[in-house]
Amino acid sequence: MKRIIYVKGILLVFATVFLYMGITVSCKGEMEDLPQTFEEETSIIATEVPSAYEAELYVEQEISELAEYEDYICEKSKGQAYLEVWCNRTEPIALYDNNQTFFGYYYPVFADEKWKDHTITWDSFYVREDFREILWCDVVERGFYSLEEWRGSSRYRNRMERIGRGKVEN
Repeated sequence: MKRIIYVKGILLVFATVFLYMGITVSCKGEMEDLPQTFEEETSIIATEVPSAYEAELYVEQEISELAEYEDYICEKSKGQAYLEVWCNRTEPIALYDNNQTFFGYYYPVFADEKWKDHTITWDSFYVREDFREILWCDVVERGFYSLEEWRGSSRYRNRMERIGRGKVEN
């Protein structure tokens, strides 16, 4: 990923500010102009609550496929869109499936294709509050699966084949 993986103390605050200012990296690695002012682009949740930011970083670290998504999005959009990984909660939420099975408390983290005028969600992940598990959500069936189950699914294989990235095992 083209984001800072881990920093401590003051560097964490510094990195958070720059990550959420709307700075994106083009396919050639050059900085693009800021699309809006700092106040409009800063993620209030991630800058006020380190756990939301940590959930985003954890997903980026554990799901290497996101780098492939990012390259594909940048390539196909000719640099007009980018991958955004973000958490929309300040506190973890109680997670239940359609059968009311309680999984625990998780941070929702989304992998979105971000355009100037719209957003397309590629995947929804849920990070356990202790950062020891990530679940992938099948939004159609509202089912939750481990990363291993997700990676073994036909949906995953079809996507990775479609974007022409990675080694897909049958």
